[in-house]
Amino acid sequence: LERLGEAPRRRESEALAALTAGERRVAALALDGLTNREIAEQLVVSVKAVVGHLSKTYRKLGVRSRGALVAAIGRHDDD
Repeated sequence: LERLGEAPRRRESEALAALTAGERRVAALALDGLTNREIAEQLVVSVKAVVGHLSKTYRKLGVRSRGALVAAIGRHDDD
């Protein structure tokens, strides 16, 4: 894939390991069904920060939605 200019897909465990602590916290709350605003309030950060963390998480995991996020990482363990 690299020779064709494509990035190889990471194995799921590698992708999860690539998430920062903040990305994992935001993803866990999103998996619990909280809205971006609720996540921001709980973590005492801006909604824009939550959106940024989710965007980076989606990119790292190769997903495009919260539904796909659930499929990619399933239920979380409390960190």
